This record gives sequence, C-alpha cells and structure tokens, in this order.
Amino acid sequence: MPVSMGRQTRNNPRPTRFVRLSVRESRAADMLYNCPVVTSEGESIGEVWQLLVDVRTRQLRYVILSRGDDGEAEIVLPWKSLYFDSATARLVFHSLA
Repeated sequence: MPVSMGRQTRNNPRPTRFVRLSVRESRAADMLYNCPVVTSEGESIGEVWQLLVDVRTRQLRYVILSRGDDGEAEIVLPWKSLYFDSATARLVFHSLA
C-alpha cells in the first residue's frame, strides 16, 4: 500500500513527517510483526509492533516495539540500528555509540 503524505490539522499546520504502518497496511509490516528484537548480547527487548515510515523519502526509519505481557509499553528504535539475524529469525539491536 502506498504511503500517503502527512495530513495537516488545525492544531498542526505542518504535514506529519512519519506515518505508522501496521500489519494490515503493509506487507513489510506483516512480515516483521511480532519478530523478536534482542540486544547484541541476546537479551530480549521486545517484539515488532509497527513501523514508522518517513513520508518525504518513503523509507523505513523506525521500528516500534511492544514490550511486556500487557503490550502497553512502546519502545522506538531506529531501523538503521537493527540487523536481521537469519540463523535465529530475529532482529538484533546494536548501538553505534
């Protein structure tokens, strides 16, 4: 599904910079949904819940993780700080610091 340009609102006259994509809106989101995310040491951070796409460049910029049993906590990680480990079928977070 094509990413639509951000909407202007009365309270925010500038267009939205990022759009959240959920499972029903994107094949990429569907493929990554519930994918485990771990640190480089193997500690669990959470699971992929949604993706944030930059509407200007139409590129994936952030991954939103759901964390905890209730799924209420959200963690946002930059896409470029993750890599997919195909041997374990999970995303691994690595810090550039």
